[in-house]
Amino acid sequence: MPFLAHAACSIIGDTIAAWIATRNELLVALTIGSFFLFSGVMMVFKLPTPIWFNVIELTLAYLPMSWIGYRIRLIYF
Repeated sequence: MPFLAHAACSIIGDTIAAWIATRNELLVALTIGSFFLFSGVMMVFKLPTPIWFNVIELTLAYLPMSWIGYRIRLIYF
C-alpha cells in the first residue's frame, strides 16, 4: 500500500504540474518527481523497512511515475 500511495501521488502531482506548465512540461514533471524522490530517500533513512522494498520504492515509484504523468498529460490534456 505505501508503494501505491507514493506512486499515485507522484503520477497525479506530475500530471497536474505538467498541465499547468506553459513550457518544458517534461522538465517540470521530472523536477516535481525529484522532490518526491528526495522525500522518499528521507523516508528510507527514517523508517525501518526491508531492503527489497526500499529498492523497489526508490527505483519505480518516483521518476518513472513522473514520466508516466507527463505522458498522461500529453494524451489526455
